[in-house]
Amino acid sequence: MLTIGTRSFTPVPAQCGIHLQLDTIGPPHSRQVWRIDAGFVPADEDAGATPWSESELWRLHVAPIMGLELTDWREWENVALGNESDHLFPLNANFENLCAQGRGRGEVRDAYVDHCKIIKRDGYLFVLQMDGAVELPEGEMAEDGVVGDFRLLMEIPFMSVNISVPVNASDPLAAGRAIAAKEMGLKGVARTFVRPFDPERANGPFARHFNKHSVWVETPWRVGRD
Repeated sequence: MLTIGTRSFTPVPAQCGIHLQLDTIGPPHSRQVWRIDAGFVPADEDAGATPWSESELWRLHVAPIMGLELTDWREWENVALGNESDHLFPLNANFENLCAQGRGRGEVRDAYVDHCKIIKRDGYLFVLQMDGAVELPEGEMAEDGVVGDFRLLMEIPFMSVNISVPVNASDPLAAGRAIAAKEMGLKGVARTFVRPFDPERANGPFARHFNKHSVWVETPWRVGRD
């Protein structure tokens, strides 16, 4: 459950997850870049929005989470981020109503995360506890009430890994799965997607981002325990 002021929201499970960008061939600071994404809709007991308000699908986006060096994805069970931890990198976060239309469409609200902690694990599912505040630019009003202090307690899966694979790999998918197993202890996967190395993109101004294969793997979080 997510509460912001007098508003209350319930998670949309398929739109909530912990994700990892894993790049063992890149610079040290970007070997592991994590993110947390979570989607929410108004809870049944929420009375903050009027019946004539526009639809609401709020996304909490916490990224990039850098400086978190894990040797196994299960170590998230002991992760604590924010002011009360030893994690030195700031947590960038924002809220956005993905259903917003008209004047509010595309409006992204900055959020401040004071405390973020995993308090329990069951297979691929973690119990996430987070608190902070949603901010608006000075002088603006939030008619929907999504502003001010927030508190979050929810179950969230370790959902996916995007693996950078060297261009000399003859089987990028097999190589990506081997890297994920070695670096993160991830052996089971569900859906997969491979974006092969593209020489034309590699010649552009952001060549270092494209001089490799990209392999996405989804964890089997829907089918139960690891």
